[in-house]
Amino acid sequence: MWLVRVVEVTAAELTQVYHTIKHNISFISADCGHKLNQKILHDSKIVKKMSVGRTKAEAMAKDVLAPKAVADVVDVLKSDKPLPFSIQIDASNKGNRKMFPLAVQYFRPEMGICNKMLDFGENADESAAGIIGFIEQSLDKFGLSLSQVTAYSADNTNVNYGIHNSVFTNLKKKQKDLLQGNCHAHIVHNTVKHALDQLTVDVENVVLKVYGHFSTSAKRRESLKDFCQFCDVEFHEILRHVSTRWLSLNPAISRLLQTWTALRSYFISLGEECPRQIRSLLKLSEASTEEDPDDVEVYLLFCNNILSLFEEVVKKLESDSTTCVEIYSIMSTFKQKLTQRRDDQFYGYLTKVKLQNILPHEADRARADFTAFFNTAISYIEKCDTERITSKLNLIQNVNMDDLYDECTTSNTILKRLKDNAEDEWKSKDVAASINWLCGKNLLTNKWSDSRNRSELLITLNFKQACSEFYSSCLKDKQLLLQEVHLQKKVDLTCSSTAHL
Repeated sequence: MWLVRVVEVTAAELTQVYHTIKHNISFISADCGHKLNQKILHDSKIVKKMSVGRTKAEAMAKDVLAPKAVADVVDVLKSDKPLPFSIQIDASNKGNRKMFPLAVQYFRPEMGICNKMLDFGENADESAAGIIGFIEQSLDKFGLSLSQVTAYSADNTNVNYGIHNSVFTNLKKKQKDLLQGNCHAHIVHNTVKHALDQLTVDVENVVLKVYGHFSTSAKRRESLKDFCQFCDVEFHEILRHVSTRWLSLNPAISRLLQTWTALRSYFISLGEECPRQIRSLLKLSEASTEEDPDDVEVYLLFCNNILSLFEEVVKKLESDSTTCVEIYSIMSTFKQKLTQRRDDQFYGYLTKVKLQNILPHEADRARADFTAFFNTAISYIEKCDTERITSKLNLIQNVNMDDLYDECTTSNTILKRLKDNAEDEWKSKDVAASINWLCGKNLLTNKWSDSRNRSELLITLNFKQACSEFYSSCLKDKQLLLQEVHLQKKVDLTCSSTAHL
C-alpha cells in the first residue's frame, strides 16, 4: 500500500509540472496554487504528500520530462526498421544568441503526421558548414543516421538553398535522395514584397512612418484622440508592423483605415510641422484640406482587400496538418484567384467606390498599378512553381515508374477500404507525409525566455496528451517514476546542504 501511494504521489508531481508547462503557468504561481489546493483538499492523501516548489519543478522539467520527450521520439525513429523522417531547422535570435531548433517530421499509420522537436541548441556559426555541423552532431547524439532523412525544410535563403554552397546542396552530396522542402509561406511573403513595389504609394512605409510618429510621443497620441472625437471616429491604437513578420501588415493597414479620416486631418493640421517624409507619403501640401481627393486611402483599401487573400493562404500553409499533396492545390487555387481578380479588374468594393471620388487621371494610374501588382504576383508564383517542378523531374529519373504504378494502385485500394469501413478517427487522419512543417517562432518566443528554459519547449511540442491522460501514462511508466524518485533524493540532499550553510 505504501509503495502504491509513493507511485501515485510521484505521478501526481510529474503531472503537476506537465500541467504548469502545458498551460504557460509560472512555477511560482503553480506552487502557490498547489499550496492552496492542499488547504482546500485537506482530505486528499496524495495532495498532502506532494511537493512541487519552483526549484524542484524546474529540475523535473529539465532532468525528467524533457529527456523523456526526446527519448520517445528517438525510440520511434530507431525502431527495428529505422523510420524515414524529414528535418526542419530555423535559426532564431534571442538577444545576442543564435538558437537552432531541430524539428523532425514522420508518419505513423496509427497517429498520422507527427511533428516533434529533436534538439534545441545554440550555434553562433550561421554558415552552411556550421548548420550542417549542428545537424550531424544532433543526429549522432541520438544515434540517428543521415540516410534516414528524406527531406530538408527551411527558410528560402541562400545559405539554405543556394545553388553552389548551401545546406541543402551539401547535405544532398551525403544523402543523394534528399528532397527540398521549401517554405511556401515564405514564397507567399516574398510575392507580396515584390508586388507592393509596383504601387505608386509606398503602403508599407506609410504604415511604418505613421506608427513611428505616434509611438514615441504620448502628447501626439492624445492629440489624435481629440481628432477622432472631433471627426466622430472611434479611437484605435496604431498597430506596429514588422517587415519580417508575414501576417503583421494587413492588421496594421486595417487599423489605419479605421481612423483614417482623423489621421489625415491630424497631419494636415500640423502644416509645416508635419514630418517631410510623412507629408510626401500621404501626398499632402501646405494647401491641402480635408475635402481634397485622397488617393492614398484608395491604395490602402486595395491592399487591405487583397492582403486578406494572402493571409488566408499563409494560414493554410502554416497548418501542422497540411501535406505536400495539398500544397499544390493551395498554391494553384491562390494563383487562380489572383488571375480572376486581375481579369475582372476587381480591387475590392470599397476601393471601387473610392476610385470614383478621386481625379480621373489618378484613378487610371491606380488601376494600372493594381494590374501591375497582380501581374507581378502571378509571375513570381509561376516562377517558383516552375523551379519546383523542374527539381521534381530530376527526382523522377531515379524512380521505376512501373513499380510506382503498382504501388499507387495498391495504395488507392487500401485508402478506399479505409474510407468506407474504418472508424471515424481514421477518416480524420492524414495519410500522406508532409515535408513542409517549420517550428513556429512564436512558440519559441513564448516557451524560451529568461524564466522558461528550452526543456519546456521540448515538452510542449513533443507531448500531446491532455493533463489527465498524462497522469494515467505516468502511473504505467516505471522508468519515468524511478527517474523522478532519484531526482527527489538529489533535491533533498541539495536543500539539506544549503540548510546547514
